[in-house]
Amino acid sequence: MANIVMINPPQLYTITQIASVTVPPIGAAYIVSYLRSRGHTVKMVDAFGQGMEKFSQRGDFHLRGLTFPEIVDHIGKDVDLIAITNLFSHAWPVVRDLSRDIKEAFPGIPIVTGGIHPTALSEFVLSHGSIDYVVLGEGEQTMLELLTRVSSGRDVSDLDGLAFRQNGKTVINQKTQLIDDLDQLPFPAYEALPISNYIEARSPHGASRGRWLPLIATRGCPYTCTFCTAEKMWLPKWRHRTVENVVDEMEHWYKTLRITDFHFEDLTIVLNKEWAIRFCDEIIRRDLRISWQMPNGTRSESVDDEVIDRLQASGCTNITFAPESGSLRTLKRVKKELDLENIVSASKRAINKGMVVCAFFVIGFPHETIDDIRESFRFMRRLAKVGVNEISITTFTALPGARLFDELIDSGKIELNDEFFRELLYMSDLSWAPSWIEGISDKRIARLRRWGYIQFFALSYMYRPLRLLKTFWNVLRGVEETKLERVAHEKLSSGRKIFARLLKRETRAAKGVSS
Repeated sequence: MANIVMINPPQLYTITQIASVTVPPIGAAYIVSYLRSRGHTVKMVDAFGQGMEKFSQRGDFHLRGLTFPEIVDHIGKDVDLIAITNLFSHAWPVVRDLSRDIKEAFPGIPIVTGGIHPTALSEFVLSHGSIDYVVLGEGEQTMLELLTRVSSGRDVSDLDGLAFRQNGKTVINQKTQLIDDLDQLPFPAYEALPISNYIEARSPHGASRGRWLPLIATRGCPYTCTFCTAEKMWLPKWRHRTVENVVDEMEHWYKTLRITDFHFEDLTIVLNKEWAIRFCDEIIRRDLRISWQMPNGTRSESVDDEVIDRLQASGCTNITFAPESGSLRTLKRVKKELDLENIVSASKRAINKGMVVCAFFVIGFPHETIDDIRESFRFMRRLAKVGVNEISITTFTALPGARLFDELIDSGKIELNDEFFRELLYMSDLSWAPSWIEGISDKRIARLRRWGYIQFFALSYMYRPLRLLKTFWNVLRGVEETKLERVAHEKLSSGRKIFARLLKRETRAAKGVSS
């Protein structure tokens, strides 16, 4: 058996970012539990979770988490392989520099990384000599076999889903084998993380309605939207755990961690109507006193009256739909196969049942025009009138692994450098965003985004003024029912912390003067 250290790196934030999201690294936690269940010793160094209160400057950005020397010190000496999770591309410069420091401290130990970014850009990642292996896509089986072979000195050249360097060349064995029976996977090793730090931070993707935890019931998506990385990461296939297995996990965390609010991070959990109904019925049958949310978006086609009734009865409080655009031309170009009327009707059903509804939008696709963006704004206004509670507007981000990214690379519009990776962070920033539309400046695309928000929320509160009063009341008493209230609560909490630090500093200064 081998010893492995799994590292979740610190996170980068823009100084003017709307809000932070502090979600446990669920993918890494799954791999840790899977390797442990096979007899290996795995130590988790969660640099972000262990150092949430630590901020350092990295150029024009904030780095939140343990410092690199602290991470290296946490690794220890008895290790056979070091893994660094690299979920998104904006984190790549951090992962790259961290891997260099680790390689310098542990020159003979192989370093492996995985996640969406290295899966999409494995040759680029491996060109930086500190990374020895890249695990492509779904990681559990490949990581297990890699660890087994490395620890025994066996050849890895035919290992499915692995990229590596050999004789000065990059070898990429594309992922072909997926886990069909997801029930065979042990629950993610949240016990290996400082999980209480995440719970108490109260900054999930959704609204924090109590002691919360992220879950994943399904993997993948059968759709092939050109702006999405799901096809590259999971292949165009949707798989699900049995409803009994999912509810077993919910019950487990309810009993062991007192979790009462579950956030499903699936790409699209309500894809199969029969599965969704059985899932809700299982929660009801066990009489679990919990709430659950879909903050990450889901398809609307299967969300009819019967499904909504079950969702509400089983404790589902928040549901997110992802129309992405209100322009039919844009939807066709990005291969987003949906009927906007389904979004409207599904939203109405959920609202009538008292659920909180959010809708995701993207503006600024490379082929879009101002008219396309205006169409999206019109649809946003329509959703505001029917009662949708909130929206999230991001500007188009060229995510490595998406087909649109490949098109932009092929046309020479993207250069893989630190500036490009840093710009990916601005999808969560209202102050600025890179524009991919010829004739529309970076500043204008950011203004358009802000204008979209203003239109939606002005109409939403005009038609339902009591919502605004409720939002203020919830923020004042620290209650979160919407993502907007979570952001407001976080900003208020951050302001209090800054004031407390300043007060403490002034108090110390005053004591120094008086002495």
